[in-house]
Amino acid sequence: MRRVLALVVSNLFLLNAQAGTHAKAMENIEFSNTIEKSTKIEGAYLNLTYQGSLGDEIIDQIVVSSIHAIKIIREETGVTQCRRSRLNVYGMSYKEINDRSVMSFLDISSTLKIDGLYDRRYSESNTASIFIAEDIDRQLIKETIAHELGHYWHDMFCLDSIMDTEKLAVRLEKI
Repeated sequence: MRRVLALVVSNLFLLNAQAGTHAKAMENIEFSNTIEKSTKIEGAYLNLTYQGSLGDEIIDQIVVSSIHAIKIIREETGVTQCRRSRLNVYGMSYKEINDRSVMSFLDISSTLKIDGLYDRRYSESNTASIFIAEDIDRQLIKETIAHELGHYWHDMFCLDSIMDTEKLAVRLEKI
């Protein structure tokens, strides 16, 4: 089984940001479903747009993983949500997520293969994005979503000086 690898582009890679970089990268990807959801989870706000092939199955996983993430954050830090960024989740093929001509904003080696990615730096203003390979093992999809949501909620609760983002993300994979 491939290791789940999360890249937090907003913290690791410095490129020249352009408005709509993610949307532009997704222009040539065909999505069979688009779902919008706005909800309050454990007192935190989630405004979500999902594009991909899994539909409600992935929305349910996002909500469940968000509940776990927010509970851990609240129990261990006591902080409240400091930022509300719309979350765009893009479900794509493993080949597409690892195609550097599609994911051109990534400044990493083309030999490094990923299953998922969280990024806010190259998203449009007040948005963040998660990219998920949807043609991999279902358990790995679940773990990858949980992992990337750990980065998203870490970011939405402004926890940089309080909690390690990667430790939170890895912890959520196991729930």
